[in-house]
Amino acid sequence: MRYVTHSISLDPQAEVDMEEMFCTSCNEASGCLPIAEAQDWAMRHAGRTHHFGFRLQTTNYYLVTRHTDTPQQHP
Repeated sequence: MRYVTHSISLDPQAEVDMEEMFCTSCNEASGCLPIAEAQDWAMRHAGRTHHFGFRLQTTNYYLVTRHTDTPQQHP
């Protein structure tokens, strides 16, 4: 069996990390936004609804890199 080394890291060419805020009372969501806008959405939602709990989901983008060094043989 042939073994090729890979690594994973944040993709430097990807768009900015996106955040989505969810209300824990009614599950309404902000949609994917930059963090400051997601926080603003939560503040407006809390003011309108008196719901004060939120969950934040972050989307990051990663890139797997295949290293081109000599493959190793593994049993």
